[in-house]
This record gives sequence, C-alpha cells and structure tokens, in this order.
Amino acid sequence: FEAAAWIMQQCEDYAEWCLLDARREICTMRLKSLVKDPRTLPQDFAAAFVDSVDLLAPGMHVAVAMFDTDTDVRLVCNKTHDGTKDEDEAVTAEDTRGHIALIFDAKKKREAVDQKTESEDVVATATPILDAKTFVPAVLYVAAAPTAKPPHEDVFDFVHQMAILAQ
Repeated sequence: FEAAAWIMQQCEDYAEWCLLDARREICTMRLKSLVKDPRTLPQDFAAAFVDSVDLLAPGMHVAVAMFDTDTDVRLVCNKTHDGTKDEDEAVTAEDTRGHIALIFDAKKKREAVDQKTESEDVVATATPILDAKTFVPAVLYVAAAPTAKPPHEDVFDFVHQMAILAQ
C-alpha cells in the first residue's frame, strides 16, 4: 500500500505541475500582448499580473509598485492574502510593512530579493523591472500567505520572467 500511495502522490504532483505549466503559458501570452500594446497603461498590466498570479497560486499577496521618486512609490495594484484589493496607494520608504521594505530593497539592489524560511523555501519575492539604463521604474512583489505552504518555485519563476518581459 505504501508503494501504491507513493506512486499515486507522484501522479498527483505531476498533474498539478502540468496544470500550473498550462496556466503559466496562458498568463504569459496575455501579459505579452499587454506589453506590446503601447496604449496599455500600467494599471492594465498590473491588474492582469495580479489576476495571473491569483490563477497560478490563489491566496498570495501580489503588488505592483511604480516609483515616483527614490523614496516615494505608488502601489498601482495591491492584493492582500485575504483578497482585498487597493489601487494607486501612495507609500514612502518609511512605511514599516514588510512588503514595502522588500520592494525598496529590490529597487536599491536592482535585482530580485527573496524572503526565505529557515529551510530555504522562498515565500516572497520582489523583482525589479529595469529599463534600458538599468533604472528601476517598477517592482513586482509576490508572497505566500504566512500560514500557507510555500508555492511551487515555478510561481516565482513566472514573476521573474514577467519582470524581464515588462522591460
């Protein structure tokens, strides 16, 4: 029975991975079309990005931050773990919320900044979007719920790919 249970678990894991992979493809195509359209506003991309991450891993905290200055950021779209959505929230570097600190850290370092558990599982990432001069106009942020198990690494790979796509 143990061997049969192990095989069934492997099949279930593979089926979940296939579903996640198919959803990633659909989300990537949708976001690519938004990036190529010059009429697309940041709000359109941000909303589509939040919806895409919600499709891939429901219940995550997702935010798209656009920098007005080095110390002022506008959360174009911010969806918390409980599903509450806010748009166009002005935030400064002095904000003490954890996701804001990670967003500013990613801007400062000009590279993705991950938050990990003691067992080295990634539970949050802030990934900068770089322009041609390596300026950071925006950051994509995604985090698992504190009580949830860390999402599959493909979710965070998707975030990194979308940051590259949006350049």
